[in-house]
Amino acid sequence: DQFAAVHLIEITNELRRTDKTNIDAFKYNSPLK
Repeated sequence: DQFAAVHLIEITNELRRTDKTNIDAFKYNSPLK
């Protein structure tokens, strides 16, 4: 839905500002496995 799409874009933008280590940590801690 609309909210989910916007939220996904926000996550993607956040990851682009993050280095490899933090991205790996995010994936590890993310409930969206």
